[in-house]
Amino acid sequence: MNSSVPKQHLSLRGKPVLVHTVLAFLTMQDISSMVIVIHPEHGNTTKTLILQHLPETLQHKVQFTAGGTLRQDSVRAGLAALPSEIELVLVHDAARPLVNRETIVRAMQGAMLEGAVIAAIPVKDTIKQVNAEHLVQATVDRSHLWQAQTPQAARRPLLEQAFAHAEATGFQGTDEASLLEHCQIPVHVVEGHEHNLKITTPGDMALSEFLLENRSL
Repeated sequence: MNSSVPKQHLSLRGKPVLVHTVLAFLTMQDISSMVIVIHPEHGNTTKTLILQHLPETLQHKVQFTAGGTLRQDSVRAGLAALPSEIELVLVHDAARPLVNRETIVRAMQGAMLEGAVIAAIPVKDTIKQVNAEHLVQATVDRSHLWQAQTPQAARRPLLEQAFAHAEATGFQGTDEASLLEHCQIPVHVVEGHEHNLKITTPGDMALSEFLLENRSL
């Protein structure tokens, strides 16, 4: 992002990116609790930003915990911090502030029905397989390729089982679905949304500003 400020703290139409993300979930009646996993160095700043922008009526749903070195360390910390009565868990990237209600509902309903799901969209572009010298080796059949997004949702016992199995086998996954897959737990796909982008570059911020502005019109 070429910024000294963490991207989740950057202002997006008057609110930090993370606040947009948090509100997308907390304004839904079915979301009863949220754990925000934070970098220890950003802890106080993150808490202050959230509490400044979050209505008091929603603040009781939120708690914070410190993350770890890897994504799966951080997600496992968040999972452990959830109240014991929570049976269905959604994991979402802080830098995906444009997730819509329909995608969240599909993830929840899919996990209740199937056990574990991810939001994803079909790959639209032609995909090339290349070697180390950047020479094209093959054109990949994209008809079965989907681009993973978040939320990724699962019944809590399945997610806990996947994390325990990954620790026991020394497996490191890039997302929760890969941990579930490694544990031989079936993962289904539900429809995501092309606007549910992950902010990674300044161009993503500009596009998110544009999409939010047009969403509010």
